[in-house]
Order: sequence, then C-alpha cells, then structure tokens
Amino acid sequence: MTLVELLVVFSIIAVLAGLLVPALSGGKRKAQIAKGRKDMADFKQSITVYRSDYSRLPTSTGAQSASNDPNASAAEKDFAYGSYNVAGFKSAAIVNDQLPGWEANNSELALILTASTTFPDMPATNAAVNANHVKNVRKHQYLSTRQVSGTQAGIGSDGVFRDPWLNPYIVTLDLNYDNFVAPIRYRMNAMSQDSGTKGLVGLLDRDSNVATANEFGIRDTVAVWSLGPDGKYAVSIKANKSDVAGGQKVDNSDNLLSWQ
Repeated sequence: MTLVELLVVFSIIAVLAGLLVPALSGGKRKAQIAKGRKDMADFKQSITVYRSDYSRLPTSTGAQSASNDPNASAAEKDFAYGSYNVAGFKSAAIVNDQLPGWEANNSELALILTASTTFPDMPATNAAVNANHVKNVRKHQYLSTRQVSGTQAGIGSDGVFRDPWLNPYIVTLDLNYDNFVAPIRYRMNAMSQDSGTKGLVGLLDRDSNVATANEFGIRDTVAVWSLGPDGKYAVSIKANKSDVAGGQKVDNSDNLLSWQ
C-alpha cells in the first residue's frame, strides 16, 4: 500500500472510532440508569414487605427516637438515610439537620433487610443496630442485592448500598406514619416548588389547599433517590433543571427518583 492509501485507511478508522465511542458511552449510561432504577425498586419493595411483616418500618431505635422530636415539623419527622459517614461523597452532605441525636446512611437498612448483624468493614457501633437480629427476628432476607467488596456498586463491605456511580442511595421513611413522605432535600421549596402547592417531578405540597414551607413529598411511606450519572445535586437548582452551583455544573434532572 502507498503512503496515501495508508493515510486514507487510518482516516476512515479514526472516523469510525469517533462514531463508535459515543455510542458505547451512551449504551453504558443507559445500562447504569436501568440498573439504578432496578436497585431502587428492589430497595423500596424490600422495605414495603418488611413493614407488612412487622407492622413497622425497618429503623433503628435511634432513628425512631429522633423522628419523635416534638419540635420537628411533619416533614422533618420523616427520617432520611443519607450520606452520613460515607467516604468519597462529593456533593453537599445529606443529613437530618433538623433532627438532633441520630444520623445514619443506608447501611442501617441494609443490615436489617439482609438479616445481617454486621458487615466486614462496618464500625461496631453501626452493627449494634441489628445485634442478635433484634430488628429482624425472623432472619428473613428481604433485600437480596449482591454484596461486593470495598465500595463498589451494590452493598459494599461497609454495608452501604451504592448506585452504579458509587454514591449511596438516599432513602426517606415516613416515621410519623401519616402516609406522606417528604424526600430529604426534595421537600424544599427552592428545589421542588413549581408554583403554590404544585410541585415538580411528581411532588405535591403536604397541604394541597395551602402552600406550606418545605413540605413537598408524595403519598407513600418510602422514597428512594440517586444522584444519577453526574453524582451531584443542589437544592438551589430546580429538580428538573441543570445549572451552576458552587462554581460547578450540577444536573438535578439526571437524578433517579423512585416516585417517577
């Protein structure tokens, strides 16, 4: 082959590669999103079945005590399992700022729902939540998600259930049992209010007749969400938008929501 022919061949290969890489990347993203949605559906279903069996939600004594705070609003009583003590979490911390005395990530739920009493890299204080199977005396495995080593996607060796982008699934439970759950961060007007009592991304104001502050949610007992492909969220950006917050681009619209 002449030099010109070789250059033509290389050019064609380069063009084909340029077309193929985005297609592969898009396919991987779709597969990750599908996996994230399945994880969230399984997580929510396991919590629902547990409640049916035990007539209560799978929470620690500490979480239940925190949600009983008489000074908290109805939305604030909905306890959230967020980013507390999760290594490598790069977005703004998701913790129960309004509930003093107890914070936890979803490893607390994973312990109970997998009928475990500890995970290899879980601190002893966390493992105490389900010591002697106190929160799952039947030892039934409600959540059968694959357990992995380290902090990979799935239930890691620290007990944290992570999404395909290695962030913890965020779970809010209706611990005041009023059949209305206000997902942490999404309950905020700044993020989820469209106008008046009308909310974005399928949310509604707790009081459908009068607009109340920071009480957007859904008529359910469990809400699960993921930070999605970009691994970020920002309360200052509307739930269906992307914008700049804290000097970086944040896309709230790519978050995965169990109620959508």
